[in-house]
Amino acid sequence: MTILREIVSPYMKKFHTSPRAYDIAIEHAIVEDKLYTYEAYCIAPHEFMKFRSYEYVRMPEDHYGILVLRRRYAERGLLFAGGIVHPGWEGFLVIELYNASSKPITLRRGERPITLLVMEVR
Repeated sequence: MTILREIVSPYMKKFHTSPRAYDIAIEHAIVEDKLYTYEAYCIAPHEFMKFRSYEYVRMPEDHYGILVLRRRYAERGLLFAGGIVHPGWEGFLVIELYNASSKPITLRRGERPITLLVMEVR
């Protein structure tokens, strides 16, 4: 059994892209600490937008996670500073994306722009 089944909820095998990687979906936009849910979100050129993940994460004390932007989203002009999920951390992930392009970028609710890479603490 993979450790990702214990970490990510709800777990769906088709988004488990390698033994230690899981693609994370955006669910809600976060504006001034309030959640908004729409079918699509438009990030204007040279603007940030903050999202909450669909998945709930429970990182065990002996593991940590690294959040990275998937390549296809970087090619569209999105930037993500990355992030660390510390051992023992639990909750929904906050994902802040920046549109570095000169055109608006639309993301649909449920799209998976971020990959969670899980590593064992040694």
